[in-house]
Amino acid sequence: MSEPQRISEILTSPLRAKTLIASKYRREKCPICGIVRKEAISLYVECSVCHRKAVVAGMGTEDQQAWIEEVVRPRYKDARSEHISAALWKKLISASADGAYLWGQTGVGKTYALAALARHFILDGYDVKRISFEKLCLLIRDTFRSDSQRSTWSVIAPYIECDRLILEDVSVAVAVGKQESDFSLRTLLVLLDERSEEFKATFITGNKPPTELSNAFDERITSRLKQGVIIRVTGKDRRGQTDLQ
Repeated sequence: MSEPQRISEILTSPLRAKTLIASKYRREKCPICGIVRKEAISLYVECSVCHRKAVVAGMGTEDQQAWIEEVVRPRYKDARSEHISAALWKKLISASADGAYLWGQTGVGKTYALAALARHFILDGYDVKRISFEKLCLLIRDTFRSDSQRSTWSVIAPYIECDRLILEDVSVAVAVGKQESDFSLRTLLVLLDERSEEFKATFITGNKPPTELSNAFDERITSRLKQGVIIRVTGKDRRGQTDLQ
């Protein structure tokens, strides 16, 4: 079943349905988790996170895996918390609400760790999006074409509005001592600002230590990247291995 079909199935489910709300968004305390969230028009009494969690919990194992693989690529479909060191997993879970910047050399397991975290979030009912920063910039630039059928906002909005965002390889393509382009800086600033104002956690990977971030970005972005937990992932190049530290 495709993602649109699954979403349609969820929205048409009679589970705790209620009258459609007239406004586009609402802020109400969920009677289940007690959290006040900014919600799009909803058919349900509970928040979208609690509703998705109940729906995913009711799926069979194969359907759950198919749902997860809408976010987690096939290479990392077997990523699990038990394949990661307890210390690293503890740091990731403690950063669930605030987000994190994971840095380290290529192949040490940053992407694998966040794939396992994405699985955890999805099973917990969160709307998770994952994309590399370079790909996001390319998608946005593509909207500048005269024959483009998409607006810039339609590309970036899903990554602003999702509950948890995993943004891979930020500033990886920029040489040490060089700064990101003005376009990349503005894109990242809008993304981080909008998510920060709604307290939406963003998990970012990169290969530059925090001390070098100010060389690649201006101070506005550097300060926002440092708002989350800073996690260094160390070890040898372990692509294809699963014993991460």
